[in-house]
Amino acid sequence: MSKSKEELRAFYRLLEAREAKLPFVGSSPDRSHPHYWRVPRCRDFSEAYALGERYGRALVDLFRQYPEHAGHGLLSRIAHDMNLFDFSPQRGAWAGFFDQLEVLIAVGTHVHESDAEAQAQRP
Repeated sequence: MSKSKEELRAFYRLLEAREAKLPFVGSSPDRSHPHYWRVPRCRDFSEAYALGERYGRALVDLFRQYPEHAGHGLLSRIAHDMNLFDFSPQRGAWAGFFDQLEVLIAVGTHVHESDAEAQAQRP
């Protein structure tokens, strides 16, 4: 059974409301939709990196709380709004963000494999 247009609109409004609560999502005067990578200026790379790590954990927390939120293009919108060609110390923010996601994916994969192995060993 497919969802009606109204149901889909309501669903996407709910997703947008959740996304707006992320610490790195904000409004932009030159856009009709949110900017998905609003990062304050940091003093140096390490400060920006730590901020990016926190932002990565915030994204994972959103998916942990609302698994149905995954698969709707949020990460691609975030990456689209990043300036990946910024080689100033601000690049630490996106570097920390992606490194944190990599670590959490690796940990999650390891936990998933361990659970699968444990279940396979059960009689």
